[in-house]
Amino acid sequence: MENVVSIYYGGTVERDEYGCVKFVGMQCEVVIFDEKPSFSELVARAREELHCHENDEITVEGILHLGSPLNIQRKIVPIRCAGQWEKYVRTVMNGHSPSVEVVVHPVLPLLRSRAHDGFLALQYDDRYTPLLQMAGLDVISYQVRRGMPKFNSAAITALVDRYCYH
Repeated sequence: MENVVSIYYGGTVERDEYGCVKFVGMQCEVVIFDEKPSFSELVARAREELHCHENDEITVEGILHLGSPLNIQRKIVPIRCAGQWEKYVRTVMNGHSPSVEVVVHPVLPLLRSRAHDGFLALQYDDRYTPLLQMAGLDVISYQVRRGMPKFNSAAITALVDRYCYH
């Protein structure tokens, strides 16, 4: 059943001290492909679930079920290319629980907290908002959206020169 893939997205992945994982608040979409999907087909379908554009980067991680049937533990392995995808599918299909499951997350651009020139606008991606809210850091999203104040580059350079080099 390598043509059936469970795609987990949203929420968070919690790891214990042994590297075993638990999914919190994640959604799961079971997708049936005509045949075993290629890595690029999987990524394209995952982007649809995440409502990402085709240029947006996402991470794909495979889920391994380890242990006995009475005590199954989940481990996550990164899948970055077609070769790793093929190895993952082969490994899962040879295991005691042959189900292909992946966790996908969008790769967010770096959050810039400062701009050195007045014309550089801070870039803020709205996908940060729920993460900042969960962490109780709503004020950061407000500050970053507001942007940096305008300032005089020549005056700042003069101040730095005055107090650093004299």
